[in-house]
Amino acid sequence: MTIKKMIRDRQSYVAVLAFILAGTLGAFSADRVQGAAYSSHNQTIIASDQGHEHHHGTIEKSKQPGSDQAEHHHGHHSDEAEDRQLYAEWSFQPGEAVAGQAIGIDLQIADAEGEPLQKFEDNHERKLHLIIVSEDLGYFDHVHPEYAGNGLFRQYIVLPAGGKYKLFADFQPAGYAHTTVSTTLHVSGEYTLERLIADQERIKSTDKAVVELAITELAAGQETELVFDFRHPKTGVPLTDLQPYLGAIGHVVIISEDLEQYLHVHPVNERGSGPEARFVTSFPDEGLYRIWGQFQREGETFIVPFTVKVQ
Repeated sequence: MTIKKMIRDRQSYVAVLAFILAGTLGAFSADRVQGAAYSSHNQTIIASDQGHEHHHGTIEKSKQPGSDQAEHHHGHHSDEAEDRQLYAEWSFQPGEAVAGQAIGIDLQIADAEGEPLQKFEDNHERKLHLIIVSEDLGYFDHVHPEYAGNGLFRQYIVLPAGGKYKLFADFQPAGYAHTTVSTTLHVSGEYTLERLIADQERIKSTDKAVVELAITELAAGQETELVFDFRHPKTGVPLTDLQPYLGAIGHVVIISEDLEQYLHVHPVNERGSGPEARFVTSFPDEGLYRIWGQFQREGETFIVPFTVKVQ
């Protein structure tokens, strides 16, 4: 069944499901619904991403700023796999996202003919990684939507403030290249934008570790090594007890100030446990970037953000 046919079939459920949703997520305006879906384990309205940028599109191997594609430094793909196109459609419920309230996110993945894809490869212990950042890059979250089958991923989130958020989903369908798609979500509510400024000193402290970041090169288009050094937050002794986070010593996500460039970088030595974690990447353009390092110690994940300027 193609996505277009699925949407036509869904329309007959709008009136009933809108009533159900009203009792769980609040009042919902039926005129904002362009499609509806019925699931055997859940009943929900899927509202089209009205007024949101990039809510659907064709994904190709080229990377174009402003499109549903994002720069993604990750794995190795064959040319044959990269030539295969995909189709992705984002949808949100309720139709108007509000800060502090539950927001449902659905991402439907299909082939170039609109047929839902069925199988996805595990990528660091998950089928899909969803990164959510605020417009000023002050907010960051990394979640893993549930795979509902038939090419559909679903996640519920609560965002702390209003404003514009960028969502990046990266995944690998079986037989396809590793793919990243993105969309913009506008959330009602009060918010304050903070100016992004490069760190003068690249040392951050958490209750799990003091983390210092050393960078070999900050020039666009050049290979860059990121070296994270970990010390005990009280004694300053080098740490060697980092635990695997999603199957590796850590993960690094990098996003540009304009929200157009997205890099998900894995460590050189995934089996390490400290006191260093090394990552290699390349910044595609000049400008400010925020780097989030995600690591785990004593059974808890901790995140350290750094802001750098690339010349």
